[in-house]
Amino acid sequence: MTGYDGELDLEFEEELESDLEGEPEFEEEGAWESDFEDESELEGEWEGELEGEYEADYFFKKALRRVGRFARRAAPLLKRVAKVALPAVGTAIGGPVGGMVGSAASRLLREGEFEEEYEAGYETEYEAEAEAEDEAAPLTENQAIAELMAEAASSTDNEAEAEAMVGAAMVATLSVADRRALQRILPHLVRGVSVLTRILRRRRMTRPVVRVIPALVRRTAKTLKKRAAAGKPPTPQVAAKVLTNQTRKVLTSPANAARAIARNVRAARAGKQAARRPAARRRPVAG
Repeated sequence: MTGYDGELDLEFEEELESDLEGEPEFEEEGAWESDFEDESELEGEWEGELEGEYEADYFFKKALRRVGRFARRAAPLLKRVAKVALPAVGTAIGGPVGGMVGSAASRLLREGEFEEEYEAGYETEYEAEAEAEDEAAPLTENQAIAELMAEAASSTDNEAEAEAMVGAAMVATLSVADRRALQRILPHLVRGVSVLTRILRRRRMTRPVVRVIPALVRRTAKTLKKRAAAGKPPTPQVAAKVLTNQTRKVLTSPANAARAIARNVRAARAGKQAARRPAARRRPVAG
């Protein structure tokens, strides 16, 4: 951890504890953690929404029920965590300006005003298009392995190991072309992802959400690349806005959280299979 990251931790630690003060430790917190330790036992709540997409995949259909129950049960806590996570991640990526962007989103959440009319104004150009592309595109095997690393980061008890896993997952989920196009802001994104990982791992109840970080990074990268192709070079401040918005969408919507976690469960399963295959036989996998 850098000195800068340590300062961020200290700055937002008291705010996080204040926001969560009086938030009970769920009696079933340990049970929720175990829900994600054995893939063969997973089930999900928004089954109807995704069932058609994976109709032939019995494992995934079964996984949806328990993932959905987790997302619904964790929703109040995730919204409270979002109020602290957004300015912390924004600051880590974009400095004071990025922090102001995250703080603005956090303030709207605190006031209960983040309704549909705010969505279009807060979302950056090309963001919706990038999300649609990410939903539709099959994952490469490197991306599937990145999802597997995120799964490991969500369950390990070792904080340093979790951050290392998420950092490796971030690199693996981006193509060589992505990394080349975004090389100037990659260190900033790494800092933001590291801060988000630490915040989500502060409570056992929110640790499974670490699984969605590779998807957040991919969508952020796609958005920034599209802006660059349109003659708008990516900056840390814009990157901060995109990643904080992607984070907000997952932390404040049980449906989005369930969908993202469930896809990670399926992709991580594919990642385990990919890791066992020789490199010469690797091919794209469904995401």
